[in-house]
Amino acid sequence: MRKQFLFLMISIFIIGCAQTSHSVMGTAIDPANVQTIEKNVTTAEQITQKFGAPMNKAMTDGGEIWTYMYMDAQGTTGLTTS
Repeated sequence: MRKQFLFLMISIFIIGCAQTSHSVMGTAIDPANVQTIEKNVTTAEQITQKFGAPMNKAMTDGGEIWTYMYMDAQGTTGLTTS
């Protein structure tokens, strides 16, 4: 019983000292804006104005591919000390 209580107290202490982080990468893209893209009509400049600069550009046989990424993550990392 005493070991269980000690384990519980240590667990609560560690959880209480954990640091919560919130990480955002990229810019969120509105699906309504994606629907306005028309092949061979919408210009690269218009795309950049709506979505910003792409994270990556790659050339293929079929043309250029622009890659956009958005990540919104929340988690617990590390311990804080005072």
